[in-house]
Amino acid sequence: MKITKDINFNSERLFKNEPFTINYSGNLFNQGSDEVFIKFGYGESWDNITELQMNKLDSGFSVEITPTEVNDFNFCFRNNNNVWDNNSYQNYSMPIEE
Repeated sequence: MKITKDINFNSERLFKNEPFTINYSGNLFNQGSDEVFIKFGYGESWDNITELQMNKLDSGFSVEITPTEVNDFNFCFRNNNNVWDNNSYQNYSMPIEE
């Protein structure tokens, strides 16, 4: 499933305790970042904030995540120079189902 042309998941729906892969080929990749991190949390208040380094691929960056909550999965990206891709301060979001 695609969120944008530069962000996609290997699944059409996301479920609690079921791993999924997210692929990112957005601005941070296009600007030549060596490292990209995904920062995510759950719900409106971004509970249980986690940050993971993504794996660099020829086509972008990728990481596997296992969601631990049923709520909105809110996320954004940053590179090793602390430059952010956060959807113009709105972040990105996907629902996590039971």
